[in-house]
Amino acid sequence: MNFRIRVLVSLLLMFGLWGCLNVETTVRVRADGSGTLESRVLMNQQASQLMQGGTKGGSRPLDLLDEEKLRRNAEKMGMGVRFVSAERITSQQGNGYRALYAFEDINNLKILQNPDEPTVSGPGAIEGPLPEKISFSFQKGSPSTLTIRIPKPQEKPNSTKSQTASEKPTGDPEQQDITKESVEVFKSLFHGLRMVFAVEVEGSVLATNATHREGSRITLMEMDFDQLTSNTDLFRNIVKADRKNPKELTEMLRTFPGITAETQETVTVEFR
Repeated sequence: MNFRIRVLVSLLLMFGLWGCLNVETTVRVRADGSGTLESRVLMNQQASQLMQGGTKGGSRPLDLLDEEKLRRNAEKMGMGVRFVSAERITSQQGNGYRALYAFEDINNLKILQNPDEPTVSGPGAIEGPLPEKISFSFQKGSPSTLTIRIPKPQEKPNSTKSQTASEKPTGDPEQQDITKESVEVFKSLFHGLRMVFAVEVEGSVLATNATHREGSRITLMEMDFDQLTSNTDLFRNIVKADRKNPKELTEMLRTFPGITAETQETVTVEFR
């Protein structure tokens, strides 16, 4: 994998997708504060080959379903969160799984925005942002109130310090620019990639400050990489941005097509 492709993959890793084609997470909250979390993960053939070292024809799709890991994930989500079930998915969009978790009290639920380990590593890969958790507060009543706290992206420690000689750009034009050809390779690898994080409440929403709501469903984040890469010049600007500064990247992405993101750190929902 040449430097330019590593940069593109690293950009993907920055947003916690780790090579997956489709990552959709939905938290459903009942009127008593209990509920479920459903996670749907798919990977297409090209990304599957990339994760296996670039092998081509005859390679089996990666089996992403690991129930032991899913059970460990439940433990990381907070006290009282338990793994319920998982099933494999095979579709035209890719292969993967659907996992279901349950919780008794959403006050204890905390969701990492970034996974703990990247799937791709080695030369050219970068470290992801510092761990950040979305947390919830719930007050039962008539109406009930759900508060969602979304932490701001954190900069890596010392990210503003001057670059060392080894970190400074070299004269190699391949390391200073992302060509249109590289963007096309990215489009091929991650065609159809989407990342969605949403919260649904049981009942009718009476009041909310959420920016993106449809009925009882509130979308906190949605990324459509087909739209994101549709404008090659704009996409190249993202790639050239300081990848060690998630805050800068987040601010840039707010104005890009294909991205829906909640701009507030605290979202309140009253429902009954």
